[in-house]
Amino acid sequence: MKRLDRTGLEGLPLKLLIVFLLLSISFPTVLESMQYHDRVVSEELLEREAEKIKHAVYAAYLSGAGNVRSVAIDIASSYTGTRPSIEIGGEPNTTEAMTIRCFVGDVLRRTIYVNEPMITMTSPSKGAEVIVPPGGEVRISCVEELGQLRVIVEVT
Repeated sequence: MKRLDRTGLEGLPLKLLIVFLLLSISFPTVLESMQYHDRVVSEELLEREAEKIKHAVYAAYLSGAGNVRSVAIDIASSYTGTRPSIEIGGEPNTTEAMTIRCFVGDVLRRTIYVNEPMITMTSPSKGAEVIVPPGGEVRISCVEELGQLRVIVEVT
């Protein structure tokens, strides 16, 4: 017949206390690490979509006036916390007109310059075009205005 060992039962609360103490100390660190990983992966995916736009802009520009390209952009809406977006171009003859900007919420995370050759990108209304989740089809067309080539970007 088995007998219960009373010394084993007396040490059990202390062992449980130590285990729960270690768990409570390490849990926030593990959770923060997982959130950081999620944020970094989401930003990388956002940048990859912006690079797709950049390559399509180059292709349309180098092919000359009248050329049109179309790119499907998918922005993950599963980003925890804030909303990601891509802002393309800006008003003509500004620095922003030659950039593609990646935002997470209101924070600028990455700026991609379209400067070799320098290409001016604007929306049909002569401002920046913004892509928000879930994304969409981006129509990129090269036009000639006042003797200069420009790229018009539209989200459909």
